[in-house]
Amino acid sequence: QVFCDLCTKLPPAAMGELAPVTLDRTVAFLEKSDGRDKFVKALQNFLKYLVWMYAAKGQKDTSKIYKKLASSLSEYRSINKFGKPFKALKDIRSVGNPGDIADTMDVVTNTFDIIYKLGDNLEFLSKYKILGFNPEAMERNSKAAQLWCYLTQFLLDLIEYAKLQKMDAEQREKKWKKLRLDLLKDTTDLLRVAPPYIQRYVPAMPTHDGFAAIMGTIAGATGAYGVWLKTK
Repeated sequence: QVFCDLCTKLPPAAMGELAPVTLDRTVAFLEKSDGRDKFVKALQNFLKYLVWMYAAKGQKDTSKIYKKLASSLSEYRSINKFGKPFKALKDIRSVGNPGDIADTMDVVTNTFDIIYKLGDNLEFLSKYKILGFNPEAMERNSKAAQLWCYLTQFLLDLIEYAKLQKMDAEQREKKWKKLRLDLLKDTTDLLRVAPPYIQRYVPAMPTHDGFAAIMGTIAGATGAYGVWLKTK
C-alpha cells in the first residue's frame, strides 16, 4: 500500500505550482549546500550510468571519459561532506530524550550519518596522505555506516507513514506531500547501497552497476527537488 500511494500522481504543490522556476529561487537553491549536493549526486550517478552503458557496448574510451567526470564530482561531494556531521549532531540534540520509537530511530539514523560522513572525511584525507589511515578501510567503514543510515531512515519513513493513517484527511494529505518524496529518495538510496554491502557477507548476492546508478540518480533528483520545494 505504501508504494502504491508513492506511485500515485503528485499533488499540485509538488508538481511546481507553488514552486515556480525563477531566478531568485534558483540562486537561493544553489546557495544551499544540500541543494548543490543533491543536484550533483543526481548528475554524478547519471554519469555512472553512462559509464556502465558505454562499457556494456564496448565503447571503453567513451566510458573512461564519463568515469573521470563522475570521479571529479565524487571528489566535490566528499569535500562538501566536511562539517556535515555537526548538523546531524544538532538534530540529535534537538530530539532530547526520545519520546517514542520514531524519536529513537531518528537518533540512530543521525548517529550512523555522523559515522558515515566522518568515515568519508577520513578516507578523503587519507587518500591524499594528509592522514595516515588506510583509505580502503575508511571507505569500507563509511559504506557500512551509510547502509545502516539509509536502512534506519527507510524504517523511520515507514513509521511516519503508519502515523499518517491515524490523522484526519487534511493533516494526512499535508504531511504526505513531503513524506512521499522522502520515501522515494530513501527507498532508492537503500536499493543503491544494499546489494554491495550484502555481497560482503553473501558472495552470491548479485549487484548491477547500471541499476545502482539509476537508483542514485532518482535519489539525488528527488532530494534536490525536495530542497527546491523548501526554497523561496
